[in-house]
Amino acid sequence: MRMLGAFQSRNTTVRGGVAQIFSKKLCVTGCDPYDNFDIIIIMKLLINIPWTILGFLAGLMCLVYKIKLDKRGFILIFVKRLWVTEIFLKRRTYGLTLGNIIILSQYADEKTLIHEIKHVEQFRKMLLIFPILYLYENYKYGYKNNKFEIEANK
Repeated sequence: MRMLGAFQSRNTTVRGGVAQIFSKKLCVTGCDPYDNFDIIIIMKLLINIPWTILGFLAGLMCLVYKIKLDKRGFILIFVKRLWVTEIFLKRRTYGLTLGNIIILSQYADEKTLIHEIKHVEQFRKMLLIFPILYLYENYKYGYKNNKFEIEANK
């Protein structure tokens, strides 16, 4: 029985995705050596819960047509339009990341997905403070010169 990303049933190994990002492993008492899960990833997922909940709610406010749990530990929400951000930005938006949630509009392509995955990584590096730093950069330098956008576009 498979559960959220880094968790799997007994006698199966965790391969690829989230489990390879960090190397510190923790084995729960009485488990096989192959039943390892990564405590650091679990903690990062838990710490970002406020932003993840906000992202999930923002995704649900749009016209959702698909929700997918990715093995790397984030949730993809596919929507018709990201009207939540389009109202404020006054332009078409292809993707939005909040915590461990990536919301993609019907106009998004693979390049947009890769860009948004980099924002998930930024959320995991800077945890709760990332959105504040991002908004400060946007306010001070503008969207195109925002260092987090430049990093995500590489």
